[in-house]
Amino acid sequence: MKIIIFFCLLFWSSFTPSADENVFSLSFGPVSIGEARVPISVSDFEVGMDIPSEKISVSIEPESVQWVRGEQNILSPRARIILKIKGDPKLLHLSYQEKKIVLQAASKTEAFTTLYVSLFYPESLKVYEGEKYWGQIQVRPKVKQKTAFKKSKLIDYSCAPYNFEVKGLDQEYISVSCRLGRMGNFGSEKPFLEVYWTATNVRLLDGSSPPYVAILSDSSPVIVQMKYPDGQKAHIQLKAKLPKRSYRFKTALGFGPYTVTAQEGEEKNVAKLAPAGMLYAHFSLGESSSFRAFDALVSQKSFFNNAGLYFAYELGRAFDQRVEVVALLGFQSLTYRYDKNHLSDTQLIYPQGVEVVFKHFAGLENYDLIYGMFISPSKNEDYKNLWLRWGRRVFGEVNYISWSNQEKKVSMWGLSLGFPFVSLF
Repeated sequence: MKIIIFFCLLFWSSFTPSADENVFSLSFGPVSIGEARVPISVSDFEVGMDIPSEKISVSIEPESVQWVRGEQNILSPRARIILKIKGDPKLLHLSYQEKKIVLQAASKTEAFTTLYVSLFYPESLKVYEGEKYWGQIQVRPKVKQKTAFKKSKLIDYSCAPYNFEVKGLDQEYISVSCRLGRMGNFGSEKPFLEVYWTATNVRLLDGSSPPYVAILSDSSPVIVQMKYPDGQKAHIQLKAKLPKRSYRFKTALGFGPYTVTAQEGEEKNVAKLAPAGMLYAHFSLGESSSFRAFDALVSQKSFFNNAGLYFAYELGRAFDQRVEVVALLGFQSLTYRYDKNHLSDTQLIYPQGVEVVFKHFAGLENYDLIYGMFISPSKNEDYKNLWLRWGRRVFGEVNYISWSNQEKKVSMWGLSLGFPFVSLF
């Protein structure tokens, strides 16, 4: 149990709640830093203003670009600008993203400040001297590029399971995030995908600003006509591959060779190559909670069966939502028999567990590395169950289970291959 608490505390400081609960500005307050999967440079953006240059100077600080998660979990870049304004520092202030920003005094006749501005959501930064409005500043993408970027489309990992594709607007930066939902009655639910996206320079035909949302209920594409500031038209196509059904109950089977060491009193048996079978079950309650069950069986001269039922809930996420920590609360049954000449021993035990999920491990989309463990809180009973799993639908797992109670001891470890079995509801 101490190890479980340690893992929770280790990641807690980096945890962020789900996107719906974590609403923040791209420029002010705490932000969730994301992975820069698309190269971007401040040279792709420019400063525009309607204030005389002798009164104000604005520069974008080189190498200051950060990717942060903003509205609807979209990854967007921001950059830091430096402003110097001539005037009485006591009277000057700025208005940006509904915030009023007062300035530092460089001298009696000059003020300065530095702040982050969003690059994908250009918004004017208004300058005031007392009640007098001076004008506005805007950091905006440069005019449409003449050639396509080598890599300008940032499709978030949240879209990876659905083979998401974006076509069009090859001369613009695009950022897309996804959220899967369910519709219909329990037992016959179907999936739908909410797609949130933004792109530089282009807007919908009515001029409305991003982010935009598309709802996909099957594999048919969404095709949208956009326009540039000069009125030129462009198209973007969004497409995903969705399953016909959204199942809540899923199972998987696993098989593999294991080594089993069994002991009862002075007798000891070691089976270096014993057949083992596993059954995994998962019933989804929502995005962050589920019921899980497992059954591990190994039998040669000795017989050992370990099954469990657990309520799993997500404690939090870290490192751009690619690391999840999941708590496992429940109970297990354990049956052990040294050999056919000994009696079976069946017990209920209550080890509690935690699972750490490294999503899209090593940059491989949809391939997860999972480390998990169950530890018994009882001082009278020694039980450990540790596993390391890697893969997607088909996965490999290294597992170690040990149990001892008085004169009875058994441990098993080995490698198994798992694959999907039955899906229901």
